Amino acid sequence: MAVFINSLLFLRLINLFLFFAVGIVILNRIKQDPAWKAVFLDDQNANNDTKSDSTLSWKTVDLKDPPALSDLESEAMRFNELLSKPQYKCEKLKIVGTSHDNYALCFDEKFLNDEGIFGKSLLITGMTNAPTGLEKELNVSRWEVFLPQGAAVMDAINVDIEINYLSEVADGHYFPMESIIDGISQSKYAVTKLQFYSEVMDSEKQLLKAVGRVLKVIKILQTQHLLIEIRAEPTSAVETLPMWNKLIYQLFFKHSYALLGSMSNHACSRPLRHCIYRASFAKVPLSEASGPPVWGLGSPGEERSRLLTHLTRLENGVNCSKVLESNGDVIPRVCLDHEEMDLCGVLYVRYSPLSTKHVANMKSFFDNCDVTIHYPEPIEVHPVSKISIQSTGILPLNQPSHIVPGIAPSNQWRLQSFEQIITNFITSAPSKKYLLFDLDGDEMEVLDQIVENCDVLKKFRQIAFRFRVFFGEENTNYRRLYLRVLQLEYCGFYKVFSDRVNVSTFYVTFRRESGFVRS
Repeated sequence: MAVFINSLLFLRLINLFLFFAVGIVILNRIKQDPAWKAVFLDDQNANNDTKSDSTLSWKTVDLKDPPALSDLESEAMRFNELLSKPQYKCEKLKIVGTSHDNYALCFDEKFLNDEGIFGKSLLITGMTNAPTGLEKELNVSRWEVFLPQGAAVMDAINVDIEINYLSEVADGHYFPMESIIDGISQSKYAVTKLQFYSEVMDSEKQLLKAVGRVLKVIKILQTQHLLIEIRAEPTSAVETLPMWNKLIYQLFFKHSYALLGSMSNHACSRPLRHCIYRASFAKVPLSEASGPPVWGLGSPGEERSRLLTHLTRLENGVNCSKVLESNGDVIPRVCLDHEEMDLCGVLYVRYSPLSTKHVANMKSFFDNCDVTIHYPEPIEVHPVSKISIQSTGILPLNQPSHIVPGIAPSNQWRLQSFEQIITNFITSAPSKKYLLFDLDGDEMEVLDQIVENCDVLKKFRQIAFRFRVFFGEENTNYRRLYLRVLQLEYCGFYKVFSDRVNVSTFYVTFRRESGFVRS
């Protein structure tokens, strides 16, 4: 019996040892992954977003200019991830062309002319033997083309055409960029296809030069759709793919072109071979974008780190020297630089618990302001002079108003659109208006509505947030929240204060640039 007990104990000890050994191996494997490493480091160092054993630091990286990874497999994976995530939601997206030259185009009414087709379109190519399915199928009113003599596409176009021959491509093995730019600088196009390659040019050199050619054209090009052929070869992809990666970021952040989708010749995965991408972009304001470009491989750790870096970074040396604080309460901060807190109105949407003590803090916090607090739960708080409490929360975008039963019929609270809430406030508030949000983790649900109308937001001097950004969200949610902050800034607001309290809580305050709204 004693031998049986000792054997059972021995087996249990072995199982326990194996359990710990497997756990250690799994943790080590997870921590080898860059995305998870970023998450672990964020958790351990709330105020130091750097990656150990890496030359990259989130504190120094330019979020709109992603750095090169200098590894073929990593660059190929990152670029595939970038082109697989559309940045604009088109209602009538169609693929036009054959399997060798098809592109995604948006057939929404806003992109079509009065006749229901695409207007004047542009083709720039150095190819003579490229497939012509797109030009044959695409219904446009007129084509303007820059191409070598003998190009097969000439036989495919069956509408009016304006021809500009590129003799330099065959004779000198180069694109006459100055002539091309002069020829298109005064025109507007519905669709533009750029194919800066040619069979007669050096295969490796033209891969590197193609990005620069696109950049030159983009600076003066006026087009609603932009179609770009992108080529990569294993021998030079470590150089070319980061250049294209940066270009696509510039298209989004600088030129307002959002990715519609991309096609490939199925040679762009691992291992990368003779790769051809066909990327499609639409010219839309940032307010209509569905998401920014992915960061890196688009992992949750990377996307969260990008968001946190943006929330905590104050650009152009702006830094509020004095903020209105509230004795340790969680009220969002208002910057007092160049402000006098008198004859003002404050609209405060608060989802964190609200009590009589918090209301008293608001009274001392905004003593000379009329304050309206929207708190979406029934609450019994004694009346306080100049402070109104509304049992109302913000509806998610495009949902109808909704009444929610309370503890008694008189205690019902409701969800309203942000437009309703803000309209009621604006009509009665003094001229100096401040907007405060403590959504306590519900930012993902309601920020879409908050940033939708720039004209309404412009009526406020400052917008202050208490952000909660938790671990465990989908990467798309982090990207979406990052986009909403960008949209607020493109409405004319800029960060004047940022304070990271802990690993998931941030105070961020925005002030408006008077009379300035970016398109």
